[in-house]
Amino acid sequence: MKIRTLPVYSKLADESEVRDLGLWDRLPVNSDGSRWRLSQHQVDTYRALTASDGPDVVFNTAMTGDGKSLAGQLPALMKGPFHPLFAMYPTNELIRDQQRQVQSVWNRWRLPQPIALSLDSAELDRRLESGDYDQRGDALMGVLRNQDIVLTNPDILHYVMQMFYVRTGKKGDAPDKIFAPLVQKFEQFTFDEFHIFEIPQVISVINALLLILETTQGQRKPFLFQSATPNPLMLEYLGRAGIGVKLVEGSSIHAVQNSDSQQWRQILQGCNITFSAGTVEAWLDAHLQDVLIPFFLNNRPGAKGAIIVNGAAQAKRIAAHLKQVLAPLDIRVEENTGLTSRTRRADSYQCDLLV
Repeated sequence: MKIRTLPVYSKLADESEVRDLGLWDRLPVNSDGSRWRLSQHQVDTYRALTASDGPDVVFNTAMTGDGKSLAGQLPALMKGPFHPLFAMYPTNELIRDQQRQVQSVWNRWRLPQPIALSLDSAELDRRLESGDYDQRGDALMGVLRNQDIVLTNPDILHYVMQMFYVRTGKKGDAPDKIFAPLVQKFEQFTFDEFHIFEIPQVISVINALLLILETTQGQRKPFLFQSATPNPLMLEYLGRAGIGVKLVEGSSIHAVQNSDSQQWRQILQGCNITFSAGTVEAWLDAHLQDVLIPFFLNNRPGAKGAIIVNGAAQAKRIAAHLKQVLAPLDIRVEENTGLTSRTRRADSYQCDLLV
């Protein structure tokens, strides 16, 4: 079976609206002298996050590829270190991807690189091994004090909220030793791809949100949730808790051609999709010579491909086979799985075919 998907176009914000918010003069300039254009959902998200009377929680449900990450970073881009950002992602790979994205965006906006850190348990372990800290809580405090942007996972926030990083007993720490500095410093809390969260994580996030809102009354600390496929459970729980929510939905159209480039920006190419029976390895054996190799040879330079499978063992098996077959054709194959080291994983994105 074959299907054809149409290109997708995102609704652009009106220039006057962008100017009224003070964003226009800060937008990067393209090589032809024109300025970047923001999508409507990005402007709506920025307004909701920065308005003094804005909601406690903002949901951005624009589709994948429509710039939700930039929408969440706009307040920090505009205010710099005066708007510290604590952003959470469900996988460590997403954290590292966002670290690269932050560096790229700040370069495009011609701004000094923010003091940003990708934080996970391995990073805390490395800081402990340096000998500068005696406890994981102290290492975490060092991160919170010295970073403008922290990119981490929701588990770190959960452990902070549950006081796991403080010492107990007669000579223990104050229960809010880490919690208080965290909520006092950071001006925005972002949860990206939250549809991946399981029910225990959803409950943990709601509890954290309620505690932060209760202890920061009079100070606006907005929460941003970003997902193209939101879980309705989160909205239901927030409604039960009586928390004000602003839902920002991206406006997009599917069309063969863009009828008005001043109103719509293409965010997704059209695509031909073929569904085949059998396993990935069987398909590769059958179509290596008539599909895969011709694709790379006919589309040089810049041809890229990905093979996505369900397990690390299968990925390793396929990568090893294809490396042997494609290396003589100067087609570089690399693997990227949970067993791949961080260095090799980062390097793998430069290859031609990623497994």
